Amino acid sequence: MNDQFKELLRSRVQAAQRESLLAMALFAGFILFFIYWGMKLVFLFIPALVFAVIAYFVYKKFQGDFKGADYWLKQFEENPENVVWIKPITVKHTAGFVITLYKEQKFQILTADNLAVTLKCDKAGQAEVFLKGCQQTIPNAHIGYTVQIKSIYKKDPDEFISSLKASNLYSPIGG
Repeated sequence: MNDQFKELLRSRVQAAQRESLLAMALFAGFILFFIYWGMKLVFLFIPALVFAVIAYFVYKKFQGDFKGADYWLKQFEENPENVVWIKPITVKHTAGFVITLYKEQKFQILTADNLAVTLKCDKAGQAEVFLKGCQQTIPNAHIGYTVQIKSIYKKDPDEFISSLKASNLYSPIGG
């Protein structure tokens, strides 16, 4: 794994982890606020419970973000066959649903054990460094997105690659 790719992966995963930790801290703050005031006004325990349930589901959905950079670097170096899908994402930010203000390039890394992390690669050259690094380290991972591919992954992430091959939808990042 080249150093430029390694540093990009580390910095982008750390950024995703910081965002997830901030979100969890906000949920914890709301939960504690409602619990505190719920001792005085009992009906405020209900919002505390709602925020706790939402926080649990957010944690489950973004579990890969909480793993940290060392976990993801280890996946790429020691367990590359576990990384099965690179999903490119382009987010367009618009004004009034008409004028595109700017675009963000992101990549979501998904594993056979149903973990995911989304990396923002919007600075010049980051997407290219990321894709070249993936081609070298995880050449068998699928790249691309369709609704059909998403449903195949949701059905069985562990058998994702073999299911794509059987459906003639497999597009390895290594070419």
